[in-house]
Amino acid sequence: HHYRAEKGMQALNELAPLLGLELTATPLVTKGEKQVPFKNVVYEYPLSKAIEDGYTRTPFAVTRSDIDFYNFADEQINKLMLLDGIACHENAKRKLAMYAINNSTPDKPIRVVKPFMLVVCKDTAHAAWVEAYIRSDEFCDGAYRNKTIVVHSKQTGAESEDNTRLLLEVENPENPVEIVIHVNMLKEGWDVNNLYTIVPLRTAAS
Repeated sequence: HHYRAEKGMQALNELAPLLGLELTATPLVTKGEKQVPFKNVVYEYPLSKAIEDGYTRTPFAVTRSDIDFYNFADEQINKLMLLDGIACHENAKRKLAMYAINNSTPDKPIRVVKPFMLVVCKDTAHAAWVEAYIRSDEFCDGAYRNKTIVVHSKQTGAESEDNTRLLLEVENPENPVEIVIHVNMLKEGWDVNNLYTIVPLRTAAS
């Protein structure tokens, strides 16, 4: 994975390899300010094919048909998107709980899947504002005050360690966290099954 990463390539090249194969979900090379697709791809299996073959859930975007976003400031749009996101999250929670109830038997109890919501922020200041809003009474009467963590590279010490531990165990039903707020840290290499809702509060290239 990422054969081209500087330190990784240095270590591999010391072994004098005859061939280097890279397996990646992001087959892109950064050139200047642009990301350009690989030219020497041996085999490609895109997300669209994985969805078609039934290996992953089908993503869909939640939209509003009755609103003109040009009439709103960024803060109002962010609040609206977070409220729409939590509505989707609560809906997923209800459906997963109902599925477990309807498919459980005394011989074969089904564990309720615990979903969580990911909020993608522009920078650490934006993440701090989002966290403050989600922890406030204005957002769902404070219901998610103690169910939210923030993850970004500027965190240090105990805060970073605690949040990393909670992040790694986010799918555990005993873990109270239901909302993960992040800034540019969870790009790749983070494997989870129970992420049902993503709220993108920044523009994404991919």
